[in-house]
Amino acid sequence: MKRIHAMLFVAFIGACVACGSASAQQPGSGVKPKDQPKQPAAGSLEEMLALALKQNPDILVAEAKLREAEAQLNRIRQDVMAKILTLHQNEIEIAKAILQESEVRYARLQQMEQKGVVSSEELGSARLTVAKVKAELAAKQAQLQALIGHKVFAGSGVKGIQFTPDGKHIVETVEGSVKLWDIATGKVVDPKSLRQPMPAGPAAQDMFTSLNMQVNVKINDQRLHEVLKAFEAVVNNPKKNPPGVNLMLSSPNVAAGTPINLNLSAPVTLAAALQLLEDTLDVRFVVREYGVVGMEAKDLPAGALTLREFMKSMAEGPGV
Repeated sequence: MKRIHAMLFVAFIGACVACGSASAQQPGSGVKPKDQPKQPAAGSLEEMLALALKQNPDILVAEAKLREAEAQLNRIRQDVMAKILTLHQNEIEIAKAILQESEVRYARLQQMEQKGVVSSEELGSARLTVAKVKAELAAKQAQLQALIGHKVFAGSGVKGIQFTPDGKHIVETVEGSVKLWDIATGKVVDPKSLRQPMPAGPAAQDMFTSLNMQVNVKINDQRLHEVLKAFEAVVNNPKKNPPGVNLMLSSPNVAAGTPINLNLSAPVTLAAALQLLEDTLDVRFVVREYGVVGMEAKDLPAGALTLREFMKSMAEGPGV
C-alpha cells in the first residue's frame, strides 16, 4: 500500500511541474520570446541591398524573363516527348509494316517476272516502291535520333538511301558503291551517264568544308572501298561537328583487285588524299550533289565535274 501511495505522489508532483512550465511560457509571464531577426537600420547598406533585390526594375524584368524561359523550356520538353512517342510508337512501326509488305510484294513479283507473268516495268515499279518506303523509314528514324540528341550528318543520307536534290533519282549506297534509281521508270541508271551541274549554295559549301578536313594517310594493304569508308568515318565524326560527305564508288569493281599501301608522315586534306588515290590507282573522283563518286579513269564521262575542278572553283570563289 505504501508503494502505491509513493507512486501517486510522484505522479502528482510531475503534473504540477508540467503545469508550472506551461504557465511560464504564457504571454506576460516575464520570459523573453526567442530573438527575432534584426531589422537593418534605415539608410544602411543592408537595407539598400534588400530593397534592391525586391524592387530594382532590372532584377524584376530578369526574374520575369527567367519565369518565361522556364515555361518555354517546359513546353519544349513536352513537345519533344510527344514527338518521340509519336515517332517511336506509331510512325516508325507503321513504316516498318509498310516496308515489310512492300518487300513481300516485290519478292512475289520477282518470281512472277521470271515466269513471264509480269513485265519488267511492273517489277521496277515495285522495286522503286520498296526504295521509297526505305527512304521514308530512314528519314523518320533519323528524326528520332535527332530528337534524342544523336548527331545526324547533313547530306550523308541514312542507311545509304536519299533523294537527289532535283528529286528525279533515289541514291542507294551498297557496300561503298552507288546505285541510282530513276523515279519515273523505276530502273537503275548509270551514274556516269548523268551530266551534273556545279553544286551551289550551302550544299556545295558543306562539301567543300568536309573535303578540306584533315585526315591521316596510313593505308596498309587495303582496298579502295575500305579506304573511302575509313576517310568517311574520320570527316563525319560527330565530335568534330562536320557537315558530312558521302564517299562512294560507281561500281564495286572499281580498283577492286588492287591493294593500296600509302603512308604519309603528315596529315593532308581529304581532297588531297583523294587526289593521291587518283594518281596511284588511275581512278577519278567526280563531284555530285549527293557526294563524291570514284570511277575508273577510262570511264570518266564527258562534262563530269572532277574533284580537282570543284576544289579549284570553290577556292577561287563565285564570279572568278
